[in-house]
Amino acid sequence: MAKGSQPKESVWDTQVAHLQASGCRFRMRRRPDSLVIAIREVVKGKDVRVFASGGFRHDDDEQILACAVLCQGSHKEGRWLGSEGRVKGVVTEPTWAEFAEAFWKQYSGVVTRHSANADHRGFVGEVRKWSGFVSVSRLRKWLGETNPFEKFSRHKKQLQFLRDIHRYGFLDTRELVEEEKTRRPTRQQMRRLVGKNEPRAIPTDEELFNWLKSIKSPLHQWAFAMIATYGLRPSELWHVNKIFDDGFITVPAYPLCKTFRHNARPAPFNWLEEFKLIENFEELHAELLRRYKIKWDPNYAQGVIPLNNSRVADSAFSQQIKRGTIPALMARKWDGGPDGEERAACAPYDFRHTYAIRLWTHPETSFLPLEKHAWWMGHSTQQHKDIYLKWMPEGRMLEAERLSYEAAAKKAGTYDDRKKEESESVSAEEARALMAEIEKLRKKTAKQSRMIEAMQEGDEEAA
Repeated sequence: MAKGSQPKESVWDTQVAHLQASGCRFRMRRRPDSLVIAIREVVKGKDVRVFASGGFRHDDDEQILACAVLCQGSHKEGRWLGSEGRVKGVVTEPTWAEFAEAFWKQYSGVVTRHSANADHRGFVGEVRKWSGFVSVSRLRKWLGETNPFEKFSRHKKQLQFLRDIHRYGFLDTRELVEEEKTRRPTRQQMRRLVGKNEPRAIPTDEELFNWLKSIKSPLHQWAFAMIATYGLRPSELWHVNKIFDDGFITVPAYPLCKTFRHNARPAPFNWLEEFKLIENFEELHAELLRRYKIKWDPNYAQGVIPLNNSRVADSAFSQQIKRGTIPALMARKWDGGPDGEERAACAPYDFRHTYAIRLWTHPETSFLPLEKHAWWMGHSTQQHKDIYLKWMPEGRMLEAERLSYEAAAKKAGTYDDRKKEESESVSAEEARALMAEIEKLRKKTAKQSRMIEAMQEGDEEAA
């Protein structure tokens, strides 16, 4: 759900609150094991009995309203006017297909953004195919098919699916969630197994520049160049309104974009002219919006918000590369060391990593503090260091740090040229030590990866 937004009050919540506020003797209740509305008969503040409403379902607004009217009429008469208990032809224990339909109808009415409900949409599709009636034991079996050590992310999303099943009143899954927590690896275990250091295919500035020049489509060349020059998240390009005369842009805040409102500087500056980013902005940005359309949802407190940011960006960029409309950009996988040879296709998001490295190393920006670099990218300084700069080869990082130090020291009037040769010698020695350590870590990571792959292959063969 969007931050700060409030979903519309459902028909169910409205009617239940009205019956309670009016002191109605017969009140509606939603049971986790059935789609049929249960009736609580309340006398002097206490439940005297609970029975089935006779077929009214809590997943249908019209039936909820009809049941509420019946409750009010029965209150006036002093007795229940409808039928009770099981009614022939009414399924009091829902099938998985009914359960999936009812859950999705309610959940997707609240969490409307495609990117936000995508995981649950997939799980609902799986659940819909199951046979038999709804039960916690079937969900337990489903979770048991996922090894959290091998598929940590999927298992985490499955647990959130269970929490929402309980949250929306369909089934009590709290005990199962607690059970599953004990199966999950700790963060320390995850780091020992695979860590979070899978190398990305991050192009150098030269590779990226040559690839951009090779794109024949004016729209896509301009769009990819915007992402590369400003380090944008691909979906942010739809919501940038203009490039100012000094080259800066403003990236809007959530919910239009992912994080806080911030400005971004082009780097390198000459790419503005090279790819005619300012000159063609109005025309090509309008074409981007026209060809790849954002879907909007007006039903939130903030007003209109985008529903498909990630999906439309994928359609405009990643899918064009996968289909061969735009040639793939191949680059070396970086694992923190400069000696890797494996190459892979870059994703548009990888250009953001190239931008972060460029800010650190390019003469136009290397002398600026890290906080400024992080601000231009719209994330915290800690995230900038932990997620983005870890892919920079150590040699480049040390050189950039030395240049940054020299620029700052000269500005402060404390730089001593006589110490330069000595500092370079120390830096070179430190670099050799760091590279030796990185080589050890690289070999260790590769060994662990081979072990994990072997384990996975063994599990697949056993299955």
